[in-house]
Amino acid sequence: MALFKLYLFSLLELILFLIAGFLLTNYILQPIYELSGIRFIGNVGIVWMGVSFILFSIATLLRTRFSKDKGAARILLKDRLGSLTFWAILACSIAVVIIPFISGKMY
Repeated sequence: MALFKLYLFSLLELILFLIAGFLLTNYILQPIYELSGIRFIGNVGIVWMGVSFILFSIATLLRTRFSKDKGAARILLKDRLGSLTFWAILACSIAVVIIPFISGKMY
């Protein structure tokens, strides 16, 4: 049952970061893109998911670094950081947010 609670907490955490990523994308990243001359149309949902996963990854890194818990939550965080998929998605998320600045357009 404790493991179920940890997975439920992770799911709620993901939903929270999706909401935060949406707000950041629309109210902070959109003006930055437009000030840089990049039209904010096209695959905005992909950028939103990228921003959300970057936030989720930063929170995971910080929680792992500063967590004093030695239980199952710590093991789940360590397993998440040990996953190749986690790092590959983080790299893709960073690329999705930064590539429009390099290419000068939103794809």
